[in-house]
Amino acid sequence: MRQTREMVPWAKTAMIETSHLLHQLTQHPTINVYARCFGEGEPERQRPATPHRHPYYLLLYVAQGQSQQGVDLQEVAVKAGEVFLMVPHQIHVPAKQPLPPGSWQLVFDDECVARLPQAYPFLRNPWHQPVFGLAGDAQSRVQVLVEAVQTTAAEARRAPAATSLLLAYLHTLLCELNYAYFQAESSPVVEASMRQFGHFKQLVDEQFAHQPSVSALAQAVGVSGRVLGRLVQRYTGVSPKQYLHRRLVLEAQRLLLHGPLCSVKEVAYRLGFNDPHYFSRLFRQQTGQSVTEFVQLTHHSSPILATLSSAAGEG
Repeated sequence: MRQTREMVPWAKTAMIETSHLLHQLTQHPTINVYARCFGEGEPERQRPATPHRHPYYLLLYVAQGQSQQGVDLQEVAVKAGEVFLMVPHQIHVPAKQPLPPGSWQLVFDDECVARLPQAYPFLRNPWHQPVFGLAGDAQSRVQVLVEAVQTTAAEARRAPAATSLLLAYLHTLLCELNYAYFQAESSPVVEASMRQFGHFKQLVDEQFAHQPSVSALAQAVGVSGRVLGRLVQRYTGVSPKQYLHRRLVLEAQRLLLHGPLCSVKEVAYRLGFNDPHYFSRLFRQQTGQSVTEFVQLTHHSSPILATLSSAAGEG
């Protein structure tokens, strides 16, 4: 009788991931992903710095010099060798100057990520840093992968069979970027706590308008309220309740500056506040300004904030 050999664990994992990809391909023949590399003599076309809210992930790599990007209410200087990360629902004000040659950009959405074989924790940006660096070796590897994604994305639009290659290249690219993001923090203990915090952050991003209790969030993460408090304090410096309040106020700022709503009462109700006066007090407590002062002062702040405020006023 022929003996069967036990399959080694990594081979089982590879087969599971491949089966997952093949299943996704049969269910979803196309995916939403865009990549572009900027070569010598082919810089990005200069565009007006118009604020817009992203329904997708955006990664920009700056090869030389510096690029000034705006994310929500911050101005971010992206230096040579760094990657700028934006997640869905943030407000982006692009740099007025084009990206220099050698730079690249990558765009994809959550539906695309759902078709890949694993999660990529850096996409939740648990460190709250919109910029992270790429080491020399990683720069060259990532450049090759971005070029491969750019080529196969165009090919997959013409021939859906190429989607398998596109998913494989994108998976490898996101693994490289995930490693670069967490390179300084790679111990098993840190990785476990980071996953828990990432889950907490995801829950808050999805449920903040319902204002869930800390105990409900802790139960969903699978830890006690005390453990969750230590976890959130470690990564953010504030308590879970304070973190939720900050997230609510951030969303209020986005709506006030770049949303369809205009009155304090409308914004308060949109964010789950039954009492607009309580919302106003919380906004002042978190920002040191009233809602009216916040909107007015943006006109006299940085160029990016002025652009945001002007665009909100036009609506």
